[in-house]
Amino acid sequence: MRIDHNGMKIFQKIYITGPSGWIGKYFIEELYKYFQDDIYKVVVPISSSKKKIRLLSGLELTCISYDESLELLPTKNNLLCHFAFLTRDKVDELSLDKYIKNNDNISKHILKLVKLLQIEKMLYLSSGAVYSRNRELENDIESNPYGFLKRKDEERFIKIAVELGMQLLIPRVFNVAGLYINKTSMYAISNFIIQIAKNREVKINAKNKVWRSYIDLEDLCNLSFLWFLDHSKEQKIYIFDTVGTKEVELEDLAKTIYHYLGIKPVILREYNTRIKEDYYVGESYMQNRLCNMYNYKINDLSNLIKITYLYLKKTDRI
Repeated sequence: MRIDHNGMKIFQKIYITGPSGWIGKYFIEELYKYFQDDIYKVVVPISSSKKKIRLLSGLELTCISYDESLELLPTKNNLLCHFAFLTRDKVDELSLDKYIKNNDNISKHILKLVKLLQIEKMLYLSSGAVYSRNRELENDIESNPYGFLKRKDEERFIKIAVELGMQLLIPRVFNVAGLYINKTSMYAISNFIIQIAKNREVKINAKNKVWRSYIDLEDLCNLSFLWFLDHSKEQKIYIFDTVGTKEVELEDLAKTIYHYLGIKPVILREYNTRIKEDYYVGESYMQNRLCNMYNYKINDLSNLIKITYLYLKKTDRI
């Protein structure tokens, strides 16, 4: 669902951390549609180094480093979109102590930045991993360091938002797809699309039932922008789980992809009924409430599969 984000021009500066990542790139691409050449004056990408990022539109932006960001001068009407975080797969590459330290350094830098630049509105991208298996907020750093640290960041940013009177939006992302999807072998939706498009058959490794619910990255972006542009809202801090229009088991997800591609399903899978089901789906109430506030309708699964497939095809993944 397309919406008019021209109101984003109220922001003098929009700072984006993690700009070279999947979601950071998409947000910048969306902002370019409204700022055009003025994007260089408004959008400030912040990264660990002064690297360049190139978007689908051909736009190329140079990031400033974290240290350089602490030398910026504050202006009024500033928005911070904070996407930088060492992801779950990095836990296996680093020692636990190093993983904790690196993410902690990012968080401490952002806290300094919020105060220095007088950030008025902030988006912090959290994760469904903040929940433990019994649906409580994660307390075990050993078993779930990614989710535990995401939860600690939520607490940090909520605290500073209260102190400064800053508006804060925290989506807890469960399953997302669409443009700029990366690490395609890790995500079931992209992995299945590639397998089916290339081989006309799909192998599902999970022997247990696995449930997911996908939201389009465009919808996540739109809901975030709509919330920031809403001056009538009473809640300065808003937290919601992301969900799609339906919950889907992996086999049904594969069948939906087959249906879109017009191919007869050939699904290879072995079940083990002794393995507990994997249910990683957000609670829909707060997102539905947000959609109702803005009369916004999110993309259904069929459209999301189409968007993801066309992007994978355009980028020569299939």
